[in-house]
Amino acid sequence: MDSKLHWISRLAEGTLALEYQCGGVTRVECGHTTGWRTLPGTLTAFTTGYESLLLRPGRPDLEIGSGEVLCVPQGQHHRIDLARRSGGFSRWSHIAFRLLGGIDVFSLFEPPTVITGQPARRIGKINEELAGLHAPGEATLQRVARRQSLAMELLAILAERSTMRGDHLPAGEAVQRLGGVLELISGDLAHPPDINRMAR
Repeated sequence: MDSKLHWISRLAEGTLALEYQCGGVTRVECGHTTGWRTLPGTLTAFTTGYESLLLRPGRPDLEIGSGEVLCVPQGQHHRIDLARRSGGFSRWSHIAFRLLGGIDVFSLFEPPTVITGQPARRIGKINEELAGLHAPGEATLQRVARRQSLAMELLAILAERSTMRGDHLPAGEAVQRLGGVLELISGDLAHPPDINRMAR
């Protein structure tokens, strides 16, 4: 295993966290558009009954078919329009996946833009269940654990199909160069090391 990938995997063991921002099962009608936007979390959307069109500045437009999942990482400027047919349903979520409390996982890895087949259907079910578990209701440890489990399963599906970004990306460079210090800090967050120890 590549040494950088190995280190990031070890770091994820102790610091991987997620923030479920929103999600739902939404009826998509004729003429639907999200408008131009940049999201603070990773979008996954499973579409049924319609095709959508992903637009991104400087890139070719991409069509997503019925029964496929669209994945747009955090911070990517984009717009999604209904492409054809009268409409259908989107099972979607916005989730931020982070290392060390602030490094977006998908600043280090390139997730697939489109996922098909059984993994796509599973993401649709995960997103639908997550939306239900975040609806108002009794807050129980079981609900919290189930939400965490589902979101981590979604991340595992994306990670299995992701590729590591090139070394030229600033976040990847910073993680690699500061790896020892970050690992030292994350080892005991209640007692952070002093600056002299970090410098050593």
